Amino acid sequence: MTTENIQISTKEIVSRMCETWKVKEYQELASILNLNRTAISNWIRRETIPVKECIYTAQQKGVSLDWLILGDKPQTHVVTTNDKLEYAVWESLSTAFELGITDKFDKTQKVALGRMVVKRVQKQGDILKPESMPDDLNGTSD
Repeated sequence: MTTENIQISTKEIVSRMCETWKVKEYQELASILNLNRTAISNWIRRETIPVKECIYTAQQKGVSLDWLILGDKPQTHVVTTNDKLEYAVWESLSTAFELGITDKFDKTQKVALGRMVVKRVQKQGDILKPESMPDDLNGTSD
């Protein structure tokens, strides 16, 4: 499978978010997500994927991030430690893209991104301990 074969529709993502939050109107969804009432219409018009809002919805409602973004089944699943790590990675990558640090990845930037992921996972109360991380992520390497 290549990236050309992946079909992502912002309108369908928003529809699944509305279904998850049990709302019918974009304005209701915007209110739940603490957004301006026009934000959701702007996502759809610009075909922008609302990564952070999808992560938040998946975490709060226990639905699959794959289902929210891609429409893949199953809709719900038990949130595991690996899922929390996946959500943290998505959120950190989103932040990295916004900051532009992913434009040209070198080793320092990869380590910085890895540290962001670790901090997010630890912030969520996950079981990831510094001794279980690679040395270059926990700050013990050169």
